[in-house]
Amino acid sequence: MTTASKIQYQSLADSGAIADIQFCDNYLPALVADTYTITISHQLSAEQSNDLPKDPFTQTQQFAVEGPRFNLNATDIQTQFPANKSQGQFDQQFPYIVLTKRALPWERLLQPGGDKTIPWMALLVFQESEIISESNNNGSSLGNLTMVQSYPLSQIVSPEAGVLGPNIQLSQFDDSTATCQAIDISPVTFAALVPRLNELKYLAHVRQLEIETLQHKAESELQGTGWYSVVMANRLPIAPSDSTTSVRNIVHLVSLEGFQSYLDNPTFPSTISKIRLVSLASWTFDCLADAKENFKTLMSNFVANAKSAADLALKMPAAPASSDPNQQLAQAILNNGFVPLSYRTRSGDQTYSWYRSPLTPVQIQELTNVPSYTTAESALIYDSNTGLFDQSYAVMWQTGRLLALADRSFAISVLNWRRQTNQALQLLAHRLNSPHVSDALKQTETVEQIRQLLHPRLISESFMDFLGHEFADGTALKVAELGHKPQPQPRSIDRLPKSSLSVHAFQQFMQQPETPVLFNRVLLAMQQQKAEATGDTSANAIPPDILTWLSRLALLYGVPFDKLVPNQQMLPTESIRFFYINPNAINSLIDGALSLGVQSSQDSLFNQLAKPLIRQAVHQSIPTIRTKMLGQTVADSSPVPLPIAGFLLRSQVVSGFPGLEIKSYQTVTVNKTTNELEPSVLLNPLRMERLTPDVMLCLLPSVPAWIELDEPKESFGFGVEDNNAINLRNVTGSQPGSIIPGISQPVLFRSSSTVVDIQTLQADIQKQLQGKLNNSDGIISPAEFAIQLIRAPEKMVFQNYTPSSSSN
Repeated sequence: MTTASKIQYQSLADSGAIADIQFCDNYLPALVADTYTITISHQLSAEQSNDLPKDPFTQTQQFAVEGPRFNLNATDIQTQFPANKSQGQFDQQFPYIVLTKRALPWERLLQPGGDKTIPWMALLVFQESEIISESNNNGSSLGNLTMVQSYPLSQIVSPEAGVLGPNIQLSQFDDSTATCQAIDISPVTFAALVPRLNELKYLAHVRQLEIETLQHKAESELQGTGWYSVVMANRLPIAPSDSTTSVRNIVHLVSLEGFQSYLDNPTFPSTISKIRLVSLASWTFDCLADAKENFKTLMSNFVANAKSAADLALKMPAAPASSDPNQQLAQAILNNGFVPLSYRTRSGDQTYSWYRSPLTPVQIQELTNVPSYTTAESALIYDSNTGLFDQSYAVMWQTGRLLALADRSFAISVLNWRRQTNQALQLLAHRLNSPHVSDALKQTETVEQIRQLLHPRLISESFMDFLGHEFADGTALKVAELGHKPQPQPRSIDRLPKSSLSVHAFQQFMQQPETPVLFNRVLLAMQQQKAEATGDTSANAIPPDILTWLSRLALLYGVPFDKLVPNQQMLPTESIRFFYINPNAINSLIDGALSLGVQSSQDSLFNQLAKPLIRQAVHQSIPTIRTKMLGQTVADSSPVPLPIAGFLLRSQVVSGFPGLEIKSYQTVTVNKTTNELEPSVLLNPLRMERLTPDVMLCLLPSVPAWIELDEPKESFGFGVEDNNAINLRNVTGSQPGSIIPGISQPVLFRSSSTVVDIQTLQADIQKQLQGKLNNSDGIISPAEFAIQLIRAPEKMVFQNYTPSSSSN
């Protein structure tokens, strides 16, 4: 695919403002999670009546607003940073968690009647020694890295002696026997790590992405609203003392509901030896002395072992050069994307065959004159050079058939469509040869003419029209003049012409040269009769549910991963591989899917006639699949030009950075002022999906010349510079988020720990930004505070560009 390739790491700090994202202080729900009472009172009164009741009529109704309290669903969490079980140099970056619900941190109050702007949760970072484990467990175990314990809710609100739990009451909807996860820490650890009351509001905020940003994300992210809440830790990870070791850090998102009285004055009775905190989410990571799994390092690994652009193509790795002709032949076949796979024939013989994925490292020309494959065996190709069969198209045919069989709704739709079309063709052939249909109606040059011919009441309505006009105006008057005369009964041999064609006559009709064009018009006429199509394009000739299913199949939805990557050496860990889509493999998939219920030569003829129309309709429909997922209006689209291209990304970047943004551009231009390369013509992806937690598939309408992989904006991290200071940023003006030159703020810590004194840091930043804040009272908001701690987002650029002689 690539003729020249270059990878470039960029920090977005120099690009000015942080675009496409808005920071908000919070998102306060209309009602926080609690139990409420509605009381209705009705007093009757009258001017002259002493018999009315003096007491009002009252009715009381209780209702509850529910929300997470003791645990979170997995769908509530968008991102955890650092990623679970990751390793890297994280000692200058604050851990954080991104939640999919924008109001979640404010859905509860720390205590009844408390400040609604203060979140009820906090993110705490621990060392193993700071969490009190059970007596039989010294530190974390292999199966319990975060050192959480399960407790019934009754032991949360009323723990054993010496343990302080939250000062809360279970509601009528809480089951005291239900369990949740919690950790025990000492009063000293609580006082050292837990944020103070006034610090909590500065450790949580809300982010809103521009809707346009979602189109650059995987399809699992398209259902979101673009709103996220973020909770940040107040402690930097603990780093190792030397480069040969690592330090395990444990992160817990804890509930502080019921602990408000201890946040500003964390002193406890002498009888208390443990504080029990409900853990809503937890994970671990290892902090190293050098960068190992951060965004930049992981991205650089993609091409670290690539000697040329060809090494980034999706194929088996190249073997050492050899002078053996057989080895050279085998290597040439592997370079074209083939892999040898074990194969057992129907007779039981064990042998090998070639297989090539629909994702190929070389461009394959579409075979347009090949008839539809009717069986898997008909798609086999014999390679005379190696004496082996090529099973690629046969496997695709069988895969398409199995996927269709697994979808009952699609199978029924295909059978009904084929049956109804064959019936329409028989009806059309009969009416074209029927003496009961006037020659004026026997026209097939347009879809409208065929639609009239297929009208179910064509003959009856034509007869009624004849009675109302020609017969009434002429024949009826003559009959009246002549009077009634008895007519002889017809003899038995005087019969009406046959009302249907013979099988032989219909076969001759279907084999006429003009039948394919007529067939297409019949399909369009059938859809127009159902009011499901308004135009004469090929996409309007196919039932919408069938066309959508086949278009998704053409985008390889549902195709097993081992059919896409048959050998794991083709896609090693921490790699990116580029490919083309083999159009012939896609056609084989569609042939297999449409092979359901083929029982006669007429059914086979239907598939042959429909194949070119379906190909064109699928090409035209492919771009609309993702557009519908985005909830955007589907406009008339042109067929996707071949070749369709794409890439597979296998990396911890995919699992560690959910919401990864990928932008692809068709062309590259040279900026005449800076002489730098710049991308142009943004490509809208046809499909972008996480196939596994660490594998991303991206399909594009053409070969990209420039690919950007950006950190997700909803997951922009927080951190400090090498000197434990932060570069202050603008929060007003035309470029909010841009760095203010020459202004930085040292970060102060509590005592000698890595816990940041958020209250002092907030006051110091506020002092330096006086006159540059949005609030007229000069108080920095939580959103403005979060912007100050943002670390410069990062991106990687892959260039597939060959400069022309004029650009040198």
